Amino acid sequence: MLLGDLERALTFATQLAPSNVEILLNYADIYSLMGEKAKASEVYLQILASAPASQVEVVRIQALAHLGRHQEALIAIDEYLAEYPDSAEAFYVKSLIQTLIEEKYSAMASLKKSIDLGWSPSFYRLSWFKTLCHSPSLELRIGTEHFTYLCQVQITN
Repeated sequence: MLLGDLERALTFATQLAPSNVEILLNYADIYSLMGEKAKASEVYLQILASAPASQVEVVRIQALAHLGRHQEALIAIDEYLAEYPDSAEAFYVKSLIQTLIEEKYSAMASLKKSIDLGWSPSFYRLSWFKTLCHSPSLELRIGTEHFTYLCQVQITN
């Protein structure tokens, strides 16, 4: 039910601001989490086509990662971090990419850095990070509540 409410809210937000790539990213992520990969891919591609790279680079990099363009995403996030080394969001995105390509140790290091820089551990509740559940330090890093949600709760539609 919550995902349905969120999807309706994002549909409305997209209608109000159709060129807002942050809203589009959330919309694509909801499709992905609901298992609607084709719809998610369509919106991720729309993100890549709709905004100049310099304006929303981190959003574009996430779209690349979710489209399976991992090497391109990893190169881009490293370039971004070279310019913005204290970006908590960028380290979150790097952790996402590393998780998707199953580099668990690197993903945990980036996760730690993102949280140390102020990123909310609640973002690590998303199912993309489920493969990190076997990491001995995950619960310590994101907290018991988020760890339990990610590693023991299944979202059903």
